[in-house]
Amino acid sequence: MAKRVSQARFNAFTIGTRNWRVFTLVREVSWFSNENESLFGAVCFDFHDSDYHWILLARDEKMQFRWVDGCASIVDLATAEIELCGKIDSISSDQIASGFGNQSDKDRQISDLVEPIPRLSHEKMHPYFYSLANDPALLPAKSIIREMSRWLIAQDPHFKQEFQIHQFDQRIWEIYIWAVLKEVGFEVNHATAPDFLCSGFGFSFTVEATTMGPSKSGALAGINPPTNPHELAEYQQGYLPMKFAQSLTSKLNKKHQGMHYWELPEAQGQPFIIAIADFHSPGSMTYSQGSLHPYLYGSQVDKIIKGGVSVVKYKPITAIEFRDKSIPAGFFKLPNAEYVSAILFSNAGTLPKFNRMGIAAGFTHSYKSMNRVGRKYNLDPNSIEGTPFTADVLSSDYKELWRNEVVIYHNPNAIHPIPLDALPDLLHVLEADGRIFTVNSDGKIISSITNGVLVMP
Repeated sequence: MAKRVSQARFNAFTIGTRNWRVFTLVREVSWFSNENESLFGAVCFDFHDSDYHWILLARDEKMQFRWVDGCASIVDLATAEIELCGKIDSISSDQIASGFGNQSDKDRQISDLVEPIPRLSHEKMHPYFYSLANDPALLPAKSIIREMSRWLIAQDPHFKQEFQIHQFDQRIWEIYIWAVLKEVGFEVNHATAPDFLCSGFGFSFTVEATTMGPSKSGALAGINPPTNPHELAEYQQGYLPMKFAQSLTSKLNKKHQGMHYWELPEAQGQPFIIAIADFHSPGSMTYSQGSLHPYLYGSQVDKIIKGGVSVVKYKPITAIEFRDKSIPAGFFKLPNAEYVSAILFSNAGTLPKFNRMGIAAGFTHSYKSMNRVGRKYNLDPNSIEGTPFTADVLSSDYKELWRNEVVIYHNPNAIHPIPLDALPDLLHVLEADGRIFTVNSDGKIISSITNGVLVMP
């Protein structure tokens, strides 16, 4: 029998099918599946004709949900829902077992990133992957990553091996970026270089992913995380901008097949984005974001009192200094940086994010309670501190999107700038006349910590 499901549940299984055409032509209004969730369907409102239609998706040979049936030009919502549920009910288990939904893709390999590689010992597994594969507390994350991995057809044959053994942070960051881009509605090709080729809404761009890891040599190696406010200030103003600089300039200067990323045939003439995340120290991503824009724009934010009122002032800086090391401030002013259209940042490409998204999608969990505590952007232009928030993740009213924490830092000198309306659902940071300002920051999250209590057996 057909059953109604949440949008989050529907999206968790079918995110790979989403593309810009859905977002420009229709709006999904209700979602259904059969009992064992081998079929999913949605009823949509057609913007152009002001009527309804339904679509039905089934798993193919690669375990992906893809279109198998649909009907348009239905006058009202109730009729469309009845027709869709009737179609789901009419498809028997025998039809599904006999290959209903197969689309002649037998040569395509089935992917499951969370299924351990055969004979891979515990000792060789990355500790975070071992937790993902075995810890009941991470079952929601494991379930949603398994569904998403059906769509991750990376040209890199070592993706699964790296995810499970020695590059877990880098690979989960790529999975997260993919989920954000698909949720927004782009068609995404997970390529070799740059990592993502994106198109949709009359707009194409490329994305290269990178991460900040621990420094193993050089002036930034062996620096302990801050333990008090004074150390934190020094860390945020000097150490962290230099860490960002190392990763970003490495991608700026790197060549693939003798060419910079933006010179490759797949990327020529298109905006190019570098997506960066901070994994250099446990918990550092909760306070590192404020160190990125001073390095990118060469502008320091100060809070002063003017006429008894707090006012934000922007002060140009030419260098980033940490102890006896100094580097130029202003990544966007570096040679060749004009080919980098923007920097994408998020502190949410982590297992807690995947766990929350899995819970929101209705995957099985063993939590008695789960609370999320953090800061959202303050809409006051003269505030440099976020607004505190607390949310009950297990509440039926709790909603979360992959893109909630994503920030796009635009390059004011970009040869191929990114129009704001090309990525309308993301938070944008721009610089003009020496002043940095945000667009679409309402409700966006700066950072958070998730705490959960498991049900004891």
